[in-house]
Amino acid sequence: MSFTTDIKNELAAIYPKSACCRRSIGAGLGFCAEQNNTGRVLSIKSSNDAICEFTAKMLHEKYKTDVECICSTARGRRTDMLNFTVSEGRRSDGNPRETFRCPACAAAFVRGVFVAAGSVSDPASCYHAEFIFEDAVRAKVIFEILSELGCPPKIVDRPKGIGLYYKNSEAIEALLVTIGANNSAFRVMNCKIEREIRNSENRATNCVAKNISKAVEASRRHIADIETLMAAGKFDALPYDIRLTARLRLDYPDIPLVELAALHVPPISKSGLNHRLSKISEEAKKIIDK
Repeated sequence: MSFTTDIKNELAAIYPKSACCRRSIGAGLGFCAEQNNTGRVLSIKSSNDAICEFTAKMLHEKYKTDVECICSTARGRRTDMLNFTVSEGRRSDGNPRETFRCPACAAAFVRGVFVAAGSVSDPASCYHAEFIFEDAVRAKVIFEILSELGCPPKIVDRPKGIGLYYKNSEAIEALLVTIGANNSAFRVMNCKIEREIRNSENRATNCVAKNISKAVEASRRHIADIETLMAAGKFDALPYDIRLTARLRLDYPDIPLVELAALHVPPISKSGLNHRLSKISEEAKKIIDK
């Protein structure tokens, strides 16, 4: 089951107490329905019994018409086509705000629009919510209503019409809360938190791996410099403290500099250790450059 279907199932389980909000949901469904040539027979796609029943109830509430459900299955996927007939002038093709009767009607209308024309990708994969409309006129109306509700979408041309979309988690969460899909909004939030945790862990792991790689490379250079001095017979001419550090580096090639500094008697600071290792590199460079 897709995340979009989960959202629509959640919305289908909500039955508004206010008749005006139920009619607004029906108006949103009807606003996005596909029409035949006469403009009177309209169709809406659905995907399961709960959404079909919800859609039929809301359409009947708005248009006082019977709804016919035709079920078909292709490639293992079920599709229900709900057909209904409206009288001339009954469909909300113009400004649906004129039918709103309470402050909650606009969000209820968008709830119907989402059931008919909305989709949201699985937030575990990506953040993308979208409404698809056949023409720019309908897209403009929904764009304005969504903007008034505090959920302004972006606009894109699609092969089948105009898309109104959201590409970040906060905007999708706001949209879902606005239309009443609170559980789905929490699911988006949880996916975002899990993703942030994974990203933090990955960054920490990468940082540790990078530091280890740098430490190994530095140790390799130190040992090569020491071996250069020994091969040239210059090692014993080094000051005692430099020779001590060099021998500890040879004996413990894999430990970090902090631990290497602590092995000295008495222990020295990391900056003091770096100073001694730099002296070794300088002396080795003199031999290499000759």
